[in-house]
Amino acid sequence: MISLGAFRDQILNLFEKRFPGVDFAISERRSAILEIRVIFAHETFMEMYANAITGKKSFTLVKNGKRI
Repeated sequence: MISLGAFRDQILNLFEKRFPGVDFAISERRSAILEIRVIFAHETFMEMYANAITGKKSFTLVKNGKRI
C-alpha cells in the first residue's frame, strides 16, 4: 500500500492541476488515518479517507449536504 504521505501528495497535486484555486482541509491522525476535503464551492466538496492499517480508502462527492 502507498504511504499516507505519498497518497496525500498525489491527491493534492492532482486536484491543484485539474482545479486550480480549490481549498483543502487535511486531517491526519495517529500516522494511520488521512482525511482530505477538497472544497470546490459553497456546499460542494469531495472527501477522501484512507486508513493505512486496514488499507481502506473511500471517496465521496457532497453537494448541499447530500452525497451525489
